[in-house]
Amino acid sequence: MQEYEIRVLTDHSSPSLIMKTMHFTDVDAIRAGRKIARASLFEVWRDMECIHSPADDEPIPYPIHRSA
Repeated sequence: MQEYEIRVLTDHSSPSLIMKTMHFTDVDAIRAGRKIARASLFEVWRDMECIHSPADDEPIPYPIHRSA
């Protein structure tokens, strides 16, 4: 297991909660971050690397198809 740090952020991107957790994979840690943060923005860190940030949650634009 690896140690992760989940940071729940305020509207001004400063941490309002910092929690240390242990998970087997990055995906598990990000899933835990979503559950802990609920609707708030959050980051997930593994060591000194940010593996998830609020920018990662931006919606993916879909191509617009127009009929002729």
